[in-house]
Amino acid sequence: MNRPQMTKCYDCGNAVSASSRVCPHCGSSEPRPYQFSRREQKRLRAEARNDNRLIIITAVCIAIGIIAGLLIGRGILYQGALAVAFGMLGALIGPPIAFAINMLWMLRP
Repeated sequence: MNRPQMTKCYDCGNAVSASSRVCPHCGSSEPRPYQFSRREQKRLRAEARNDNRLIIITAVCIAIGIIAGLLIGRGILYQGALAVAFGMLGALIGPPIAFAINMLWMLRP
């Protein structure tokens, strides 16, 4: 006797037939994890790289701003104020720079 292959429902975790379109336990219309096409996987990887670049470039701009504020200022309060101000300036400048880099990266052949 040939038994149907069973798998766990992606939503509720109960056993469901691998060929089932709907989970009989929770009614999920997607009992198996969605399988991305190669094109979708490529796009998702590119988006993840863009997000990582955005975070890294913004963090670097903030760090440069803080360091510049600490180096330029005279006196501890003035250095702290400049570090905060330049760090915030770096936080404002970082995302547009990262966006421009991501767009240029996408245009490359």
